[in-house]
Amino acid sequence: MDAHEFESNEDFYEFIRAMSAHLEDLGFNEAYGELSILLNGAWTTSSELFGELGLACNKILERDGKRLPPCLATDLKRCKAVCKSAFS
Repeated sequence: MDAHEFESNEDFYEFIRAMSAHLEDLGFNEAYGELSILLNGAWTTSSELFGELGLACNKILERDGKRLPPCLATDLKRCKAVCKSAFS
């Protein structure tokens, strides 16, 4: 998985917005809040945001991973992989 699977950074951000909304719908409010704060913040570069998103996804997976539906765990892993590929 890499950043090339999305047409643009905005497509990637929309994927994260949808994923975070799904987390909120299922009662994972802390995870939703963490991702929403990042997406609604002001960032100097997209690399800075990608780094923070990758860390947040890792934190959510560690904290909530066993309780997450498999599709959301997969989406978080996908997000983490895309963020990592931005630095390759």
